[in-house]
Amino acid sequence: MKKIIITVFSLLSFSLVKGQNEEDIYRYSQNRSFSTARVAGLGGAFGALGGDVGGLTINPAGLGVFRSSAFQASFGLGNDFQSAEYINNNKSGYRLNLSIPNATLVVSKDLRKKYKEDSKNDWNFLNWSLGYNQTHSFSGRRNIDGLNSKTSLIDKFVYDSNDPSIPLTEAGLKKHLPYTAYPAYMVYLINPDTSTKLFYNTIPLGVLRQKELLRERGGKGDLNMSVAANYGNKLFLGGSINVSFINYTQILQFTETDASNNIPDFRSFTYTTNLTSTGTSFTGKLGFIYVPVKWIRVGVGATLPTLTTIEENYVARISSAFDDNKTYDYKSDQAYFKYKMYNPGNVTFSGVIMPNEKGLISFDYQNLKFGSMETTSSIDPFWSDRLNTVIQNTYNTVNNYRLGLEYRVDKFVYRVGGAYWSSPIKNITIDPKADQTQINVTGGFSIVNKNSALDFSAVYSQLNSRYTPYQIPNQASNFAIVNRTQLQLLTTLKLKF
Repeated sequence: MKKIIITVFSLLSFSLVKGQNEEDIYRYSQNRSFSTARVAGLGGAFGALGGDVGGLTINPAGLGVFRSSAFQASFGLGNDFQSAEYINNNKSGYRLNLSIPNATLVVSKDLRKKYKEDSKNDWNFLNWSLGYNQTHSFSGRRNIDGLNSKTSLIDKFVYDSNDPSIPLTEAGLKKHLPYTAYPAYMVYLINPDTSTKLFYNTIPLGVLRQKELLRERGGKGDLNMSVAANYGNKLFLGGSINVSFINYTQILQFTETDASNNIPDFRSFTYTTNLTSTGTSFTGKLGFIYVPVKWIRVGVGATLPTLTTIEENYVARISSAFDDNKTYDYKSDQAYFKYKMYNPGNVTFSGVIMPNEKGLISFDYQNLKFGSMETTSSIDPFWSDRLNTVIQNTYNTVNNYRLGLEYRVDKFVYRVGGAYWSSPIKNITIDPKADQTQINVTGGFSIVNKNSALDFSAVYSQLNSRYTPYQIPNQASNFAIVNRTQLQLLTTLKLKF
């Protein structure tokens, strides 16, 4: 298949069918998954605790809490359920996902043995770790279904085709709209009118059944190398180098059919797009945990600015069927695009209260500046400037609060927790029911022995959003309200040696 680089005009069309590009940037910037069961059971409120490798993505100083070498590995089972209400009709979809969200080796050096003759030495442990943490899952499935008597996706393609800068020719469409209007033209869904010098929709007005199926898979994982030190069991200092890998596949299938079989000469068409994205991110983390008194810990973890390189491949395909039993099919060339993302750094403030040796209460606060995300592209600087403006006008700073409680009874440790992410959308008054606020409710328990621990947890998440398959300027759009719930089950094995 021929591969081409997307030009300015075709990219604008490209973004309309695969989803808004600012949404892609926001998606790749997410880090909302838990990689170990203990961290998950506490709602992610782990920045001042330490002693579990799942917390290193929050504050690498937690590595300094280890007092022996260890190995941790996790197994996860996730379920994504999405219910979408579109034009007074509700449709649902779900997807199961198996994962190994964590595997980490910790090597601990007891400095007390090496410097036992030095009474002035207060450095107790120096620890290293090398591991992998899954930081986000893209797995999902969404269905929408509704009857529309006012507009068609083809109307959107026609609107774009009638831009004054586009010639009324097949070559003009292929040059400027190679993934939307041109494929529709090739299967006789739009045609040029030489008298008006405009393109028109060949589907007569009628009741159309519109269906869309979105299938997503992939994830984001963090390969990290960390080092931390323990000074007098009062101060823990840590840092890490982090390389993240992004892998995302999206298949979006949109179908329109003659709902009542009364639209002349038309049966149906199906428009399918396939997007594959890969990326690599580089960043670092620094942090400390301080114990002012035995029953209190405070911590600060800082993530440095992150640079990500994204490569995308995209293909569109369309097929049409008419009452005379004629069918047509067209597949576009493969599009290729490459750009860089910049995410500003963020800081997590943490605290733990341990009233006794059996129980604790932990709290984290994180500030995420999604409105300050930026992109650059050597292929198309104009696209980057335009997208950066859209990002600034769309996204807010997100406040993330996390709370966890833990209590131990003999060899069993029980946990509950929760988390709240405020809306990333600036103008939430448009539809407060779909402002993308996220709430997590978590719980779990552990079976702890001298040199091992087996942890279990469950995480329930809920998030509502608003979505439209297409928008035509100066016309009212049909929006779907999407209710998304996720359930993640985690098991983590920890071995000390």
